[in-house]
Parts: sequence; C-alpha cells; structure tokens
Amino acid sequence: MPAAAGGPSVPAMSAPPTSGDASPYAALAGLLRRRLEVIADHAWRDRDPEGHLDALREVSTALDAEAAQVGSVAPARLRHFLQQRSYEKALDFIGEAGGV
Repeated sequence: MPAAAGGPSVPAMSAPPTSGDASPYAALAGLLRRRLEVIADHAWRDRDPEGHLDALREVSTALDAEAAQVGSVAPARLRHFLQQRSYEKALDFIGEAGGV
C-alpha cells in the first residue's frame, strides 16, 4: 500500500538473505526496526490514523512472513521472542548475537 500523503512509506520488503549477506537476520532486523519506527511515529498517527494503521499492518505482515521464513533455522530463544511478539527483545537478541 502506498504511504499516506505526508507519512513515511514502508520500505520495500527485501528478498530472503543469501550466503553473501552479513547476517541471515538482516531483513528481519530491518523489519523489526521499521515496525518500531512506525509505532513510535505519534505525529503520523495523529495526522493520518488510517494511513498509519495501514503502514503498521503492512510492516507487520511482512514481519510475520520473514519470521516464518527464518523460524526454522533461528535459535530457539529468537523463535520464542518472535512467537510472543516480543519484537524489541528479538531485535536485541539479533544484535547481541552479532547478527546486525
């Protein structure tokens, strides 16, 4: 979905990581960060609630898809954070593991 006028757009979703990527979780970490950014943008939410919610839905859908893709190879603790939607903890875990 396109971004609402004046609101930041949700970045295009990246392809699955390849062996040349710095981290197998780079795309996941980017989506986690983007979701947190959208949630934190209260000015956008106040100015354009529908556009803000659309962007949140879009990034959340992409995040669910990416989490499902990496879930089978992700460490158990990361899978737990993703399943429980503890996204800040998941991002911290990826960073601590040297993933991004």
